[in-house]
Amino acid sequence: LFASVRDQVARLVKAGNPFTVLGGDHSIAIPVLQGINQGVDEDFGIIHIDAHFDLCDTLTGDKLSHGSTQRRALELDHVSGTGNLFFIGIRSIEPDEYAFMEANDIQVINARRYGEMGTQAVVDTVVRAMSKFSRVYITIDIDCLDPAYAAGTGTPQFGGLTSRELLDLLRGLFQLPVIGFDMVEVAPDLDPALTSVFAARKIITECWGHWARGDKANK
Repeated sequence: LFASVRDQVARLVKAGNPFTVLGGDHSIAIPVLQGINQGVDEDFGIIHIDAHFDLCDTLTGDKLSHGSTQRRALELDHVSGTGNLFFIGIRSIEPDEYAFMEANDIQVINARRYGEMGTQAVVDTVVRAMSKFSRVYITIDIDCLDPAYAAGTGTPQFGGLTSRELLDLLRGLFQLPVIGFDMVEVAPDLDPALTSVFAARKIITECWGHWARGDKANK
């Protein structure tokens, strides 16, 4: 499955076609990023919107786990360092990730800082940092939202973004040359009210709308 996803994404990127990936757990981002890496000839940027860094070298002994997506990204030819990554909404960390952060400069606006800054300041900061890339990929874990807005996910974390904050954030980020995005970790069986499903649907269709309208969406 990973090889199939990787190869299909590489074809889409080489053809210049924007694409959307629906998870599944966050490990699906590993072959997606590998595919982007194959399809480009220069560095690309990754915006990781999540409650978690997903920077573990391994999680429960698995190097291809949902907690290792961005650690694997850092091994790609066209991801030259942590400056290619920007993390938003984080509010949980593993010991492995903490040790990695101590040794590396990480671009991050955690959930608490997000609330202090406000969405427009967050957008301005991220766009300024990532505008050096001609291609940017956005990976969205539904648990970036507070569980009040999306309870149906495997590892919910209290104190997340509101639905309005996330939608306005994405609107601003689509100023960048976004070549693709994913929506992952939606688990309807854990959410009888289906709030996470409706949230994911709205996020996806709003992002498609930003592509359809182009720059007009941000004017």
